[in-house]
Amino acid sequence: MDELEAKNNGPSGTTAYVPIACSRCGKNNSPDAKCCNGCVLAFDLEYAAEVDQRKEDMKDKMDRLSTEFAKSPEVLDMLLKALETLKNSQRNKSSSAEVLG
Repeated sequence: MDELEAKNNGPSGTTAYVPIACSRCGKNNSPDAKCCNGCVLAFDLEYAAEVDQRKEDMKDKMDRLSTEFAKSPEVLDMLLKALETLKNSQRNKSSSAEVLG
């Protein structure tokens, strides 16, 4: 649905669907979007702060993990092997579902 269709599709007497055009990349986004689907620019200051906080929390966790792995490389090796096992298990489940489906 293009922008003109969107404006004309709302029931009479109600506010029509009008996409949000991103100021950075120009992509149209749904009116309730918190960020751009094209370039991920945040439209809402509160949401932007929330994303920044999550990024900071993730960075702190990665720093802690890096420090711990430097102390115990064998733990890192065990975690990587476990991760590979999980990935293989998920791939096998997906393949089985495709064959059955």
